This record gives sequence, C-alpha cells and structure tokens, in this order.
Amino acid sequence: RIYPRLISAWQKALPELLAFLVLPFPIRSYVYSTNAVERVNKEIKRWLKSREQFPNEKSAEKYLYAILSEMDERFKTRRLKNWEFYYSLYLEEKKKNTVHRRMQTQLT
Repeated sequence: RIYPRLISAWQKALPELLAFLVLPFPIRSYVYSTNAVERVNKEIKRWLKSREQFPNEKSAEKYLYAILSEMDERFKTRRLKNWEFYYSLYLEEKKKNTVHRRMQTQLT
C-alpha cells in the first residue's frame, strides 16, 4: 500500500465527507461547489491589492479579519435560488425516514 495513514484517515472520515449526498441534488450542488470559496479568494486578493504592504503580521491579520467580516455581512443577506423549497423537501424526506426507522425498530 502507498500512503497507508492517508488512506486510513480517508476511510475514517468517509461518512462525514459524503454526508452531503443525502441532500436533494439542487442543494447538493451548492454544497459541493467551490464557487463560494473561489469568490472569497478573489475578493481577498482584490482587497489586498489596494494594500501593498503591512507594518507587521498582526496588522495583516486585522485587515484580513475586516475583509472577511464585511464579506460575511454581504453573504448573510444572500439567498440561494429555491433554497426554502428544496430544504423543506429534504426535511420531509428526513422525517419520513426517521419514522420508518422507528417503526422497523419497534417491529424487531
């Protein structure tokens, strides 16, 4: 085997890594898409271009915190298309599965 520790870590984390697969596809595509991460990186680069250098590491951290806080405020108000509809479908399906599992447990 090549990289046994890496493979072991992946095998342990696999349920968590694949947890998004239980979501309806339209929601799933938002979750596994890297578009949001790419957008954040692009915004940080744009903001950092305006500042050529920082006097010390602490000031750079504060500036980065300010950028991310401002972005967080903008993203809080943003709504994903049809999110409420698909999320309600997901919750209904989850509720059905929970009831079904309870009934099976009681029967056995």
